[in-house]
Order: sequence, then C-alpha cells, then structure tokens
Amino acid sequence: MSILQAAADNFGGLMAPRFLLGIFEAGFGPGVALYLSFFYHRLEMGLRYGLWISFSALASCFASALAYAIVHAKVSIATWKLLFIVGECCLIFSWAQWNQILTPG
Repeated sequence: MSILQAAADNFGGLMAPRFLLGIFEAGFGPGVALYLSFFYHRLEMGLRYGLWISFSALASCFASALAYAIVHAKVSIATWKLLFIVGECCLIFSWAQWNQILTPG
C-alpha cells in the first residue's frame, strides 16, 4: 500500500494511500497475537509476543539508518519516492521471512 505513495504528485494523492494504510495497519498489532495463537500454546505466547514487541525497537534502528542512506542517494527519481519503494520491498521480503520462520512444519 505504501508503494502507491511513490506515484503521487499532489497532496491528495499522498493522503489517500496514507488513509488506507492507517485503516489496514490498525488491526496489525492485535492481529499478530491472533496469528501467533494459531501455532503456539498459551504458555509460549508471552515469549513470542514479547520478542515481536522487543524487536520493533531494533527494526526502527535499522529502518532509520536505511532511510538516511536512501535520502542521501544520488538517483534520478525523488528520494522521498525511492524511500517508499525500498521500504515496501523490504516489507515484502520481511513478511516472507516471517511466515517461513514462525510457521511450524
């Protein structure tokens, strides 16, 4: 969804995907707990959910460093558009890894 922001040319074009992104992300936190409950018992859930919350700070550190590098890149498109494109590609890759690691069997 955020990759659509790279195609925007005006304020309305930026706000429409942001609004939809906010709607879709509103259920992500509770959804992680529900998703993990499909695969782990109640006693295992605390550790798994705690790890997910704890690693969000580490992910912010890496994302900040990546954003700094992207914004200072010399490219032909606007760097803010490149930021959305690279961010979405990283999200797709991490989602695939998340499913591969946490899904047993």
